[in-house]
Amino acid sequence: MEANDRAALERLLGSLDWRVETSTRHRLDAGRRLLLRVGETLVVYVAAGSIGTSLSGTTCSERLDAGDLAVASSCRLGALRAIGDGPAEVIVTSLTPTPGAEPHVRTFPDLLVLRDFASEEPAIAGLAASMGAVEDGSGRARVGDSSVCAHIATTIVAVALRAWVQRGCAPDDWLVRTHDPYVALALDAIHDEPGRAWTVGALATVATMSRSVFAERFRATVGRSPANYLAEVRMAAAMGHLERGELSVAETAALLGYESEAGFSRAFRRHVGLAPSAWRRERTTVASV
Repeated sequence: MEANDRAALERLLGSLDWRVETSTRHRLDAGRRLLLRVGETLVVYVAAGSIGTSLSGTTCSERLDAGDLAVASSCRLGALRAIGDGPAEVIVTSLTPTPGAEPHVRTFPDLLVLRDFASEEPAIAGLAASMGAVEDGSGRARVGDSSVCAHIATTIVAVALRAWVQRGCAPDDWLVRTHDPYVALALDAIHDEPGRAWTVGALATVATMSRSVFAERFRATVGRSPANYLAEVRMAAAMGHLERGELSVAETAALLGYESEAGFSRAFRRHVGLAPSAWRRERTTVASV
């Protein structure tokens, strides 16, 4: 991990705090279904056995075995369902972020799964396994339980995110996006519609900032101007289209917002060092060897 990424990860983890809404220990026999609460971030730790999980509204479907941990952070998309594969013990902790952390949470993956979490992070897995026991033997909640649980939950999620990044599971530029979630709105817009005639003003509107503030924050966060970043995204998309052979050079130019094939070819040559047609021939030759 590069130094900039390490610094961005440290800033992100230091900015996240959580409030525990519920923490429940479930025992699932084979075939028993559990519909988990929606609208909040869920931490699911499998203490014993195995379960199947699926997040409605997405393609996320995962089997979790003993020692695995999952964080479902986009439950707004639908319910998280779990079904026991046999006798299983599952601890489900429902969290909401503190107000300052909410924008960062929106950048999380729908379902973050860490296999063998107990083996790689035994101390933190022990904390996860301890959740769900919020009452003492007298049946009364102990003083300070809510604060203690909040600190434990914050630690668990922070370590899970760190492990997810260090395992190379995080998408490219994810840490950049988490550093400034408002700039991330503009980044998402560029990636969603690279062929749109984006201006700094239009991107600033997406990011809910003034034009001048946005331009400054974008450069500080991403390390280049919005125009340069847009050009890089367009070139990456162009190379994908050309390599797959699904579009002609002219069609690629039009799809990516260039006014002419000649203008696209000049931009492509500056970025890659070859004209689009020559680059595609070279890639085709390499692929056939």
